[in-house]
Amino acid sequence: MNTRQTRIIAVANEKGGVGKTATVVNLGAALSLNKKKVLIVDMDPQHGATSGLGVQVEDGMAHTYDLMTTGEQVPAEDAILNTKWKGLDLIPAHVDLAGAEVELINEPGRENRLKEAFDGVVSEYDIVLLDTPPSLSLLTVNVFAFAREVIIPCQTHPYAYAALEDLFDTIYTIRYL
Repeated sequence: MNTRQTRIIAVANEKGGVGKTATVVNLGAALSLNKKKVLIVDMDPQHGATSGLGVQVEDGMAHTYDLMTTGEQVPAEDAILNTKWKGLDLIPAHVDLAGAEVELINEPGRENRLKEAFDGVVSEYDIVLLDTPPSLSLLTVNVFAFAREVIIPCQTHPYAYAALEDLFDTIYTIRYL
């Protein structure tokens, strides 16, 4: 029996260009070099983490859009790809992920689609890192509902700090209400 407690960490900020994807990719690589089994889940339709890990999504490959949508929802284990780094796996994103919000707008339980897709998978990893889009969207809400921890990269700028309060309120609302 696996008794490992998987850390599920979202890297999020509503502002773009603050280093979310770079944090996810570099932290994932560093942890895998330290003998941790890491899964990166790219939840950004811009698919920067996917590209950053050298993966090109081809027709027929499962990706995060498939985890989220109704007609095509697949379990997470069907979308996991090994990267060229030992101990570092990826569930890639695709531009189609941008349409998931519209498709799920009237679906009951839409905020838990990601968590449901990972049933039974996370225990295989020491750490799951979730890259988020630069917005507060249904994709980000799904990430917060699934994650146990959040890293918030932030620029040292007054506007960036001002946005943090709203982000903290959102995280609190999703996790505790």
